[in-house]
Amino acid sequence: MDLGQKALGGSAGLTAELTGRAWSGKAVGLTPVSERWSLGENPSFEVSTETGRAAYWRQGKVRDPQGLLPPQQLRDICLDLFYLGDLQAMLKRQEVRVDRRHLTIMDGTPMIALGSHGPQRGVPMVWFHHHTHRIMRIILPGHGGGLDIRFRRWHMPSTRGLFPYEMVVLRNGRPVRLLKTQFVQSKAAK
Repeated sequence: MDLGQKALGGSAGLTAELTGRAWSGKAVGLTPVSERWSLGENPSFEVSTETGRAAYWRQGKVRDPQGLLPPQQLRDICLDLFYLGDLQAMLKRQEVRVDRRHLTIMDGTPMIALGSHGPQRGVPMVWFHHHTHRIMRIILPGHGGGLDIRFRRWHMPSTRGLFPYEMVVLRNGRPVRLLKTQFVQSKAAK
C-alpha cells in the first residue's frame, strides 16, 4: 500500500524544533515548552521550559520529572515516520487495519481514513489528505484515554512539506500538546 508512504519523501532522519504548550499532569493547565526532536542517527526528544531543559528521551534513557515528554505513543509514531520513514511500521505498531478504509471530512477537506469501513469508535485509524496523501490525523483508542493526534499545515516555509507545522494532541478530547514547528532540518541538508 503506497497511500502516504510517498508523501513522507525526505522526512526520515530530520530534526524539528517546536514551541507551544504541553500538559504535564503535575501543574495546572498547559506549560509553555520548546522541544527539539532529533530523529537522525541518535534519536532523542528534548523538552525545555522557561527554566531550562526539563525532560529528555534518548534510546534507553529517560528523564521526565514533570511529565512533559510527548506521550510514548506519539514518540513511537514519530520514530516510525520521521526516523525510519516507514509508514507501514507505524500502521502495524498502532494496529491499524489497512484493509479497511472509508472517506471522511476534516476541517472541510476530504480525507481517506484507514482502519474501519466507516465512522467507528474504539478502533485505531489514520486519516490521509485525499490529494496529497499526507497524514492528517491519527486516532488511537486506549486505556487511560485514547489519543487523537492532528497534523496540520505541512506546506509552511518552516517545514517545506517534510513535517507538520501544527500538531495538536488530544487525550479524551482535551488538549495535552499544542505545538508549532519553528524549524526543520532534513537529513539530506545536514
